[in-house]
Amino acid sequence: MNNHLVDGALGRCLEASRQFEQAADTLGRTWPGWEPLMACCEAFRRRCDERGAARGLWMSTSAFVGPKKSGKSTLLRLLLQDDEVRDRIKVGPSLRESTERLVWVGRERPVGMDPSVEEWVQCPVAGMASLGRECTLADVPGENERDPTRACAAERALDLALVKVLCMRLTDRHTTTVQELARRAGRSLLL
Repeated sequence: MNNHLVDGALGRCLEASRQFEQAADTLGRTWPGWEPLMACCEAFRRRCDERGAARGLWMSTSAFVGPKKSGKSTLLRLLLQDDEVRDRIKVGPSLRESTERLVWVGRERPVGMDPSVEEWVQCPVAGMASLGRECTLADVPGENERDPTRACAAERALDLALVKVLCMRLTDRHTTTVQELARRAGRSLLL
């Protein structure tokens, strides 16, 4: 393994993987998503060196993507240590309470943000779990979003994010929506 990658980009990726594992552990091993998330983190670590060597990694934006009601907002909230910021990320048991706008969480407002379909939640670096470097998190509306304006905002987040955290129910892993998200990840890191 290249020592430069371990100290730089790879080290940040490995730290991110460790943070996700710790976040999953807070939900407990009985949480149905625990084992699949741990398996994804393990696979992620194996691919880090290869991907890092291929183009380098810059974790400036991590987008939480997947179908509606797949736990994107819930997982993102686990990385927030500031209670006021965490409370601004909407989570609910019904479709009516789903994320409707693209929500950016970070220290600075994203350039080109459209306030009609996007929201910025300011969060100091100290208000987030350490992912090895400062980053912006994006809570993306469900991939099966039908509103064209919101779908366009979600697409923008997907284009900007080098790291995509794919959230899904186990029963959805073979659906067209999830397979399309995985295919569109391109050269991004898909966790």
